[in-house]
Amino acid sequence: MTRIAITGHSMGGHGALTLHFKHPGLYKSVTALAPVSNASKSILAEKAFKNYLGSVEAGKQHDATELVKVYKGEKLPILID
Repeated sequence: MTRIAITGHSMGGHGALTLHFKHPGLYKSVTALAPVSNASKSILAEKAFKNYLGSVEAGKQHDATELVKVYKGEKLPILID
């Protein structure tokens, strides 16, 4: 359990990034292949955040671009392709 990595593609890539930023120290590396980026700025994601979470502001807690701004964990290798 000391060498856990996470990888995802598209929305899964975005999910991998958000999980890494929400759980500092859990993952040793993160790979995001063609991730959705800055989801809270996407028209489709804006609708989803409003419908499921009540607001775009609440959705920022699930947006990797917003989470990296407040991330306080160890800096790890992240591959975004």
